[in-house]
Amino acid sequence: MRVNVGTCTECNKSKATCKGLCISCYSRQWRRTNRERVNKDVQRWREANPEYITGWCKANPIKVSEIRKKYYRTNAKRLIEYNKQWDKDNRKKRRGYIEQWKKANPSKVMQHSFNYIQKHPGRGPGRFGNSEYCEWRSMIYQRDNYTCQSCFKRGIRLHAHHIKGWADYPELRYNIKNGITLCVICHREEHKRKK
Repeated sequence: MRVNVGTCTECNKSKATCKGLCISCYSRQWRRTNRERVNKDVQRWREANPEYITGWCKANPIKVSEIRKKYYRTNAKRLIEYNKQWDKDNRKKRRGYIEQWKKANPSKVMQHSFNYIQKHPGRGPGRFGNSEYCEWRSMIYQRDNYTCQSCFKRGIRLHAHHIKGWADYPELRYNIKNGITLCVICHREEHKRKK
């Protein structure tokens, strides 16, 4: 490798150059063109030294978390797109796995739903899965033009809020005049204010 002092053709910085590129640009280009070879070498090294990797990760948890954060920050859009595409492609397969697990573990499913109903009285499967409730909620959203009536934001996650409580006024549960559209934050604030 012959090194000259000159200007890099890629980054236009005056540095020591090799084939018209500075050292960092040259190594980046070499890695790009030999990506498969580099990946195979890295994979081979990882397979040969698994105890080194796990030991290093355990010894340096802060560095590991920083590396992960940096990776997710730089590749966030790509990862989100990949996950969305995977969900679209494998929706039926995933549903099948879930149904298969439910059939294989009926006692766990029953225990989970029983625990949920005990922890959240009045929020059993009959409330949100109820067609009457779903219809009431969609009518509230349409009436309020899918806008939070407290902060007037659109295009965010919305909740249909009962002005007079679900548990206290069962006769007004599905009355359209007893509902208002709120965003998640305003809904939380509304319930804090009531307590």
